[in-house]
Amino acid sequence: MEEYGIFLEEFSPASVQRLLMLDYISKIEISKPEFVSSRQEIMDLSKLIVYAVLYRQYDTYIFQQILASDVIKKWNRLNPANIIDAKTHINDNFLRNVLKKMKTTFMRQNRKYLVPYMPLSIRTLRCCRKKRTSSFF
Repeated sequence: MEEYGIFLEEFSPASVQRLLMLDYISKIEISKPEFVSSRQEIMDLSKLIVYAVLYRQYDTYIFQQILASDVIKKWNRLNPANIIDAKTHINDNFLRNVLKKMKTTFMRQNRKYLVPYMPLSIRTLRCCRKKRTSSFF
């Protein structure tokens, strides 16, 4: 693989993050004087880089989990002419329409699975809001 380099005086962290997500950037080198003088900016950039890497890994992981699910396996057995695998292309408009139709179901499932991972303060706040709103009716 060939690598090319560029030197930048200033850059936008969001642009660097987008370039990372598109695999245009493979590494970033910072000189020691820059590291000392721009510590906070470098810390912010490193957070964006870690987020981009984890986001890419998470996306791949979720996709693999969906393909390995019982629903997809059953679909593939029942519909051998229309199997769903890593090479299957799904029309974006079709997917958007399905997601719009199933929005309430997805929201319900999200709440069901994410509530145990929410901080206690958020759960308590939601509980209090429900009590207040229900007392008005």
